[in-house]
Amino acid sequence: MLDLLYKKSAATGMSWWKKRATEQAKVVAAAQSNPEEALAELKCLIENVSVSHGGESAATLVFGELSRAIGNKKAAKVWLRWAEEKSLLLRGTSIKCQRCQREAWRPVSELGTSIICDGCARPLSHPFEPTSLPFSYRLGESLRRAIEMDSIYHLLVMRAIRVILESGVEKVVGLHPGVDFRNEDGEQLEADVLVAMEGGDLLACEVKHRSTGLKATDIEHSDRLARWLGNPTVLFACGDTDQELAPIFTSAATVGGDVWRRLLTADDWLAPNPNLNLNGRYPGPDVCQPGADVPPRSKLAGDHEAKFADLLLTESL
Repeated sequence: MLDLLYKKSAATGMSWWKKRATEQAKVVAAAQSNPEEALAELKCLIENVSVSHGGESAATLVFGELSRAIGNKKAAKVWLRWAEEKSLLLRGTSIKCQRCQREAWRPVSELGTSIICDGCARPLSHPFEPTSLPFSYRLGESLRRAIEMDSIYHLLVMRAIRVILESGVEKVVGLHPGVDFRNEDGEQLEADVLVAMEGGDLLACEVKHRSTGLKATDIEHSDRLARWLGNPTVLFACGDTDQELAPIFTSAATVGGDVWRRLLTADDWLAPNPNLNLNGRYPGPDVCQPGADVPPRSKLAGDHEAKFADLLLTESL
């Protein structure tokens, strides 16, 4: 589903640009001391680019694409109804002016008795086909901007953290994306997501679209921020499943001296009801002490798409 939404959010020409940029990246990487590593990093940077625009450059999706992404037609109808109610998707149709031949997409709210062509400023006498009105969908502005700013994963991770921590002793009183901290020397560090607990504790989380995007400097800065906040725990989250994790991401799941590092992957935040499985469960003094071995991650077996479809059908009953 996320792959489909990212694809549809891209402005016209992005697929061509990414293909061309990848070809250029191969040439640049070949001149580096480690071509394979350089190419992998360049590809990651290219894939993370998502230029999105509204208006006529925005792509549309049809119900068939949505149904294939979810894997169940009935579940897709349930999700689509919810997405329309929340204005995440807008329903509309394509129209064509018989005079100037301009084609345009209009939301259903604008399909009134009089439709004016954007190309020639004249009323359209026959904007629709005589026998059918095929609907298509565009991303609502809030969803489009979340994808364009690459913050969709922040939102999904924030939900998972809230569900996980709210079953603990302390309550979560706030989840805040993109918080900067500056010490008295003027040094600045950022938390992609900051968790505020009822007792005043603050927990920082580093979020990456893909696990390959995590760098050694990110780990170092997160460790330092954890010390600034006086919290021995730091979270690293990404959009990959456990099986897709890059070596640098899995290696971060070690105790960094006085800092406990925990991982959140797609196997965590895709679960309707995430378990306390941040390297075992939410770290407390009875779980993991600095210097101790990190408990193995519990795998969430099964097809996430199928489970999501089943959940949608269950919720609709």
